[in-house]
Amino acid sequence: MRNLFLVLGALALQACSLAPQVKVHEPTSARAAPPPFRAAQPQDGAIFQAAAYRPLFEDRRARFVGDALTVVINEKISSAQKNATR
Repeated sequence: MRNLFLVLGALALQACSLAPQVKVHEPTSARAAPPPFRAAQPQDGAIFQAAAYRPLFEDRRARFVGDALTVVINEKISSAQKNATR
């Protein structure tokens, strides 16, 4: 009986080693597309920058590249079990 288990174990290990090997030579990820070319914005040299203007009183909704997003997931689970015997 013990020999049978040893033989089956050896066959199982050998079957795992016979799996085909996949060799990937090309890159597996893509680079981000470069941003579109824009003419350089003139620098004002002050606190106000025309290229990065955001009004003081506005909605703080994320809409620009690089803005942080927060995802909140709420789950509510309820169950009931009813058992009656007669």
